[in-house]
Amino acid sequence: AKDDEDNTGTELTVVVKRGLQVVGCASLNEKTGRLSDVVVRPSARRSQVGHSLIEAVKNHAKQSNIDKIVAQTNTLDQKEFFEKMGFSSVDPFEGDKSDDLYSSEIFRMECKL
Repeated sequence: AKDDEDNTGTELTVVVKRGLQVVGCASLNEKTGRLSDVVVRPSARRSQVGHSLIEAVKNHAKQSNIDKIVAQTNTLDQKEFFEKMGFSSVDPFEGDKSDDLYSSEIFRMECKL
């Protein structure tokens, strides 16, 4: 088992607002390159909010010398979105079998920068 400290690092969170309302956010762990908490308000979907979030994260990652971003999703819609953003499917991570007990399918995606 990995020590939790191995995955700690600075976390960047990008937020998109329209007026005073948050319409999307995404977080990137700068140590592991793990993208998480990608959320877009339903009323803001199909309006480039997700695209803007991922582009901002990718630009920050490049400036921080991160060579790839990894993400996990469990829906085909999300998988297709990430593919449009330059991500591709990868094999499951070594030793990461516990998720399989609770989810029918988890897509592991990565984007090389």
